Amino acid sequence: MNLLMLILYVATSMVLASAIMYVVYRVVSRSERPSPEKTKVYACGEDYTPERASASDINLYTAVWRLSFRNLYKYIREKGHTGVLSDWFFWMYLFMIIALVVLYLVSVTLW
Repeated sequence: MNLLMLILYVATSMVLASAIMYVVYRVVSRSERPSPEKTKVYACGEDYTPERASASDINLYTAVWRLSFRNLYKYIREKGHTGVLSDWFFWMYLFMIIALVVLYLVSVTLW
């Protein structure tokens, strides 16, 4: 079988599978929106604002970060976090390129 035809078959099957899953999801998912009462934050008999009920991101990192990489985490959080989504995309893109270069170099040296 021609490689181009094989790629075409695989891509077509992926698109069809995705379309079928999307249709099933749309049929199964509820179309109604929850009432505003259901979306209110309620804890221990008191109404909380979302700001008061949400946890700080400093409390969400794991024990490994807390014990081993405390200084690195603080540095990244204080210096590197800008709150701008395009900055985050830039860093993820940069890390992806670095990972691909490392994988390429490893594959070249193993052959």
